[in-house]
Amino acid sequence: MSRKSPIKLLPALTWEEVRETAKSDIDRRVKKYLFDHLPGATYLSWFHNTGFVAGEEGKFYVNGHYARDYISTTFSHQLDKAFKSEK
Repeated sequence: MSRKSPIKLLPALTWEEVRETAKSDIDRRVKKYLFDHLPGATYLSWFHNTGFVAGEEGKFYVNGHYARDYISTTFSHQLDKAFKSEK
């Protein structure tokens, strides 16, 4: 089976584009940490449309339970560091 159209690469993001999606100061700081410490495609795929809110445990919101579970388990170490860096 052949692919009908070529695979398109995800566009690279700039910090200015990331900053524009932030809804609050904590959201901006956590996104900045993740943007700086994760590969661009990973950030774009999992965090660009994710919002972060203040809280002891480092809460975030995302559409869909699968995405929430995947992000929580796969990126828990990075999320812990991101939320600690914002304090």
